Amino acid sequence: MAFHSYQHDDRAVCADCFSDIGIKRFVEENAVSEECSFCGATSDEPIAAPLDEVVEFIEQGIRTAYGNPDECGMSWDQEDQRYYPGKTYDTDELLYDYLDLPLDEDGSLFEAKALCFCFR
Repeated sequence: MAFHSYQHDDRAVCADCFSDIGIKRFVEENAVSEECSFCGATSDEPIAAPLDEVVEFIEQGIRTAYGNPDECGMSWDQEDQRYYPGKTYDTDELLYDYLDLPLDEDGSLFEAKALCFCFR
């Protein structure tokens, strides 16, 4: 995965916006805002972590499980325009398939995360 010229996003997201226990725990441990920019939840105590930090945490998890095909012993076939041997995934596929966002009815959180990945 290659990410370029990241554009800062100052929104915050709460743990309830995720199903994954690891992401929930990260958000809870790094909460600095009393309001979630995505589901609108509020509290007198911090409940939401900076979106940038959550995206970075998710990216680290993806990089742990999936590597860059150029760095994993795969070869690019110019004629077929694909890597061999094995299966490759683009970032949107990984995010869509593995990131469960139970409160993201309008898709705004998924879109924000995907944009953050694209601009990293």
